[in-house]
Amino acid sequence: MILEACVTSTSEAIRSVAGGARRLELCRDLSLGGLSPTAEAVTQTRHALRECGHGATPLFCMVRPRGGPFRAGPDLVELMAREAVALREAGADGLVFGVLDRADRVDRAALSVLMEAAEGMPVTFHRAFDEIAEPLDALEQLAAAGVRRVLTGGGPGSAWEGRERLRALVQVAAQHYPGVTILGAGSIRGDHARALVDATGLSECHARSSAFPALAEALGIRKAPE
Repeated sequence: MILEACVTSTSEAIRSVAGGARRLELCRDLSLGGLSPTAEAVTQTRHALRECGHGATPLFCMVRPRGGPFRAGPDLVELMAREAVALREAGADGLVFGVLDRADRVDRAALSVLMEAAEGMPVTFHRAFDEIAEPLDALEQLAAAGVRRVLTGGGPGSAWEGRERLRALVQVAAQHYPGVTILGAGSIRGDHARALVDATGLSECHARSSAFPALAEALGIRKAPE
């Protein structure tokens, strides 16, 4: 089991890793669902992790310049691509983004531009996925594009509410798209994490930094060594 913590500061990053997180997603302004961090924030977080002995912790970065719908016209796609390059150059290990077309399907043209900007870095398609009416079709498209993870609650609500769809997605990915990992997300807490994992077969979960270390303890994950 790998736990990923969503963090917005160096202090949250350090606390989360100490509490059992094995990967970080750095963003800002969670009130808008998470926006792109600055390149400076990436550099500072990477430095802080090295200073406390956790420099090898993978640091993924959100690529989302503004809040609102996940549709992106050409100008926004170009801005996202520039941000992706800047975050990569600042030290990100992976990128997190999602783009939909006007019919709320994967915007494959925009995704292609962003995947090119990622230059082979691992990419997570974020919870824009949960607005797609045909998730299995979307999963096939994301796999074909080279996306490595899909962040999803199995629907627009919590992961616990979407556990049946999460189980189906985990099974389909394992059988047909072994290069894609379903990253469970959506109000995952220590008091139900074990039941959720048992019900879905998830191998990776994502939660806010405030959920640690209770989440790690519930799943039997040892804290990182000091």
